[in-house]
Amino acid sequence: MTNISIIETFYEGFRLGSRNYFLILVNTILYIISSIILGITVVGIIALPALLGGYYHFLIQVAKGKYPKFGSIYAKGFQNFGSLLFASIISCLAIIMGLILFLIPGIYLIIAWSFIFYLIVDQNINVREAFTRSRSLIHSVGWWKTAGVLGLSHLIYIMFEIFAFIPSIGIYIYLMGPILIYPLVSMVYVVYYLKVIKLYDNPIQSN
Repeated sequence: MTNISIIETFYEGFRLGSRNYFLILVNTILYIISSIILGITVVGIIALPALLGGYYHFLIQVAKGKYPKFGSIYAKGFQNFGSLLFASIISCLAIIMGLILFLIPGIYLIIAWSFIFYLIVDQNINVREAFTRSRSLIHSVGWWKTAGVLGLSHLIYIMFEIFAFIPSIGIYIYLMGPILIYPLVSMVYVVYYLKVIKLYDNPIQSN
């Protein structure tokens, strides 16, 4: 198990998000609008995994210190269209079955396979290798630690539900807050992914 600090991961994610705030915010809005448009038709729904993959690739490029452009959330995902679609179908079916039948296996797979899309667009590996490598990476750093990073990230969004009960302006904070904070929070799991990749490929650094 490698030693990655959750606190440092959040700090680095927020720092990167603040430095690239406007770029991430605009591309996130483009992603949301594109998802809504694609979700209207069956053909569009099939393209959603590619759109998500392209968006993840954009975030990874930001975390690596590259300078992606506005609207750069499309190309890389659609270059890996088949792999992302196939991975999405397999993971969704397996997770749903796990949740329905026993619950715990489904929850386990949600965490164990959470790097799949990142790996496909970042390392250009095939679907089978992405599933295997994601599980290996998660176990190398610790399943519970990964669940903790994801859980705390989502908790930040959930906290905005409290504002919904505040009269007048509360509903606006509830609706707009998660979008405005997203450029910061979105980078946390990307930073975590890159930290795990670095330590997994250079195990001597984890000692």
